[in-house]
Amino acid sequence: MRIVIVGATGNIGTAILRRLHEGAARPDDSAGAGDAVATHELVGVSRRRPDARVYPYSGVEWHEADVSAPDAVERLTGILTGADAVVHLSWLLQPNHRERVLWATNVVGFDNVLAAAAAAAVPHVVVSSSVGAYSRGPKRSRVGEDWPTGGVHTSHYSRHKAANERAMDEFEARHPQIVVARVRPGLVFQ
Repeated sequence: MRIVIVGATGNIGTAILRRLHEGAARPDDSAGAGDAVATHELVGVSRRRPDARVYPYSGVEWHEADVSAPDAVERLTGILTGADAVVHLSWLLQPNHRERVLWATNVVGFDNVLAAAAAAAVPHVVVSSSVGAYSRGPKRSRVGEDWPTGGVHTSHYSRHKAANERAMDEFEARHPQIVVARVRPGLVFQ
């Protein structure tokens, strides 16, 4: 399986690379003794290429790309062509005081990844959204995953995640043949 991870050098991307490397080394219960699970073909996309001699960045085909660049859709389409899945993790948290810079990567860049996934006919798109995409809810009771994802207007992080949720809604409507998996974690630590 060819898996492209956009934002592969970040916190979650690095963890996913570790897990996929570990999974490839485990014996397959259905195989004969000593047989191993077939390894995934891993493709990493990041602004800056990591040291590919260092685990977990080794054994990965690397591409440097800025998802917000004017030529991003074209570049990403080439990278995503032939992929079985793309995992979108690209996100900027800083500089907090420059929301236009954050918007360019977090929202425009996300739109570019979706456009490239459609152009490359990637059958499965996995997106790291956030609980920050949800609209305000009641303080003393839980809400379900069907709670509105309109964000919280006082937080640019929340506004950007909510904008991405709308983009996924539109993408799913235009491309019903592509499976979109939305993951909405809280804080992620390693």
